Amino acid sequence: MKRYIYQIVCLIAISLAAYSQDYYWYRGQKLPLEYGNRQYILYQDNLLSESDKAKIEYSESVDFAGVPDMKYGLTKPDAVIEDMEHVLYKTQSYKVEHDRDVFVTHYFYVQLKEMNDYAVLLDMANQYHAKIEKEGDFALWYILRWDLKCQYNALELANIFYESELFAETEPEFMNANAFPGHSSTTNIKSDWSSETKKKLHDGSLLIECKGKMFDVQGLRID
Repeated sequence: MKRYIYQIVCLIAISLAAYSQDYYWYRGQKLPLEYGNRQYILYQDNLLSESDKAKIEYSESVDFAGVPDMKYGLTKPDAVIEDMEHVLYKTQSYKVEHDRDVFVTHYFYVQLKEMNDYAVLLDMANQYHAKIEKEGDFALWYILRWDLKCQYNALELANIFYESELFAETEPEFMNANAFPGHSSTTNIKSDWSSETKKKLHDGSLLIECKGKMFDVQGLRID
């Protein structure tokens, strides 16, 4: 029965997602987000003009099936990308403590309520054109990402999946805007789940261990 409830929930969630997503869910609490003035983009590097590339503050290659030469980029505060047809994904930054910007990447995480709910996750991912990247390093957590046909960003998808009440938890992936190479005060937390960067479950929430230091999903250091 549960496998088919999501179809009704999806219809409701579609209407809700039409509104601006200025919040996210964390451990059952709806937390507000304040818009920043920067942006996170996915783009095809070989197609973007040099003048537009010059507006990108930092970029890195992304392994994205079906799209060659894909990169993510973090723009300068006043950047306006003119050649938008080659920008495949864009999200606005949000402000956290000390007026620091964080970015919502194209990834989000979903925790199942029980093991046999994977079919529900697969059905809902297909409905919203989200890609299941891989299972997490601990029980029932999965990494998903926005895909090319999806009309919602990763923050909206995380909210939609959580508000369906079909899953235990969801979390969008936040990237700390100050976590660029050369900023020694913070660590650049990636989505590659490498041996150097590990995501762990603690008291029902995701924590990130990188180079012996612990961070929450927003990239904020946990002492």
